[in-house]
Amino acid sequence: MFLVANTFPEGSKEYNQVFEIAAKTFPESDIANINVAVQELRNNETDQAIARLGQFTDNPDALNLLGIAYANKELYDKAQEYLNQAIAKGNKGAEHNMQQLKRVLEDN
Repeated sequence: MFLVANTFPEGSKEYNQVFEIAAKTFPESDIANINVAVQELRNNETDQAIARLGQFTDNPDALNLLGIAYANKELYDKAQEYLNQAIAKGNKGAEHNMQQLKRVLEDN
């Protein structure tokens, strides 16, 4: 299914549908669920993304996205908690997101 998804432009309706089907067919697949959660975050479906990602807290990409989701909800302590966990697991994107979050906190 992942090969099929990659035949469509990332973020397209078709791409998203393939990952939604994959997540339903393989609910234990962190890759499929993380891709669906990214789309949920893009669509401001933050609570749905948090619920989906909460199943994969051993995955640094999921932890990073949880940090982003909680930052979007302005729950900055939880955002820092998840970003720190993602950083500890080597997620470079989480390092960047933590820097962005620190800037937001400094401005408040």
